[in-house]
Amino acid sequence: MLNPLWTESPPLSESLCRACGERPRRMKIDLPKELELDNLSVPVLSETHFAQNSLLSWSISIAAFFAVMGLIRLIKGVVAKRLAKRPLSETTTVGHGSWTQVVKATGWSLYLALGISAARLAIELPGAGEKILTGLVSLLLGIQVARWAQAILGAVLEAWALREGDARSRTAAGGIRFMGRIVIWTVVTLLVLSNLGVELNAVVAGLGVGGVAAALAVQSILGDMFAGLFMYFDRPFDIGEFVILGDVLGTVESIGLRTTRINSLSGEQIVLPNGDLAKRFIRNYGRMRERRIVFKLSVEYNLPAEKLERARQILEEAVRAQPDVRFDRAHFFAFGQYGLEYEVVYYVLSGDYNMYMDRQQAINLHIYREFKAAEIPFALPVQILGFRDGPPGAFGAPQGPAPAPAT
Repeated sequence: MLNPLWTESPPLSESLCRACGERPRRMKIDLPKELELDNLSVPVLSETHFAQNSLLSWSISIAAFFAVMGLIRLIKGVVAKRLAKRPLSETTTVGHGSWTQVVKATGWSLYLALGISAARLAIELPGAGEKILTGLVSLLLGIQVARWAQAILGAVLEAWALREGDARSRTAAGGIRFMGRIVIWTVVTLLVLSNLGVELNAVVAGLGVGGVAAALAVQSILGDMFAGLFMYFDRPFDIGEFVILGDVLGTVESIGLRTTRINSLSGEQIVLPNGDLAKRFIRNYGRMRERRIVFKLSVEYNLPAEKLERARQILEEAVRAQPDVRFDRAHFFAFGQYGLEYEVVYYVLSGDYNMYMDRQQAINLHIYREFKAAEIPFALPVQILGFRDGPPGAFGAPQGPAPAPAT
């Protein structure tokens, strides 16, 4: 059936009609129904259906899905650029760091969740399909919220550790971050399961039964994990400290959930299980506030008492002349096998090993110069053998010729 569409005559016809003295006539044009302004559509898309929705609805849904994803990515890029242009003084604040980490943590889980939500508005799905999409959106949003919470927690802890500026704060921040991740993902998992209609009581009961079996199967791994957890809070050592653990010595690089990594003096990285580490004796040089030093030296025998006293004075002067050093004592304390022995004790007012070696070197050079000027010789590991005359067979006496045999 054709529908009429009325239009005015062209301007030229109108002018001719007016010249003839006649009224302009209205022309009647018949158009197909599909070309009416109220029914402009493509019949194939609107009349073809798939999964209870027309292809046109599916096309709009897919277009909305990609459009929303692209829009969110564009917004993320704009916000990231604006945060990057902030002045340096503002970039060190907790708020700026939190926003920066939130933008970085925004990812595909949010894009997909919002894209699916926009696509659902253009189509109608049966109950099962709608339930699946609702659960998928809840899961994706839960993952994104967990990532945002981790990012904010990490930014706050990082700012706090930088403000404190010590190794203990970095170690404590690592422990709090680890516990925070467990809490965040546990809460998000429970919320997502609850939103999906899962009975949490049954889940908790199943975890209790399965947890016992899993604990028996991975007993050593769980032992390492709990040892690492306690190390975060007991803190026998912190990141960056020099430690000796049995035959292992080096600087602590990181304290993980299951292992601790140490950079040894020879350069290689040593990975120790936390459970094994908790059973060792730990010598932590990183927390040494001052270092006690004891050294000995010997001078020759047969020196007069005045020079022995002068040697003791030189030893004390050598120590007191050094900065960042506290003198304790210097004594002539023993008659050694090769000489007269002195013992000196002092403290370096720092745990820095390089400082200790610098001070000890300066003390040694001072003692060497002063002993040489005072003509006080150092004892050397030599033995002096003396011989004396005596009857044959006496100790130390030279033996005579053997007697002639009797005939």
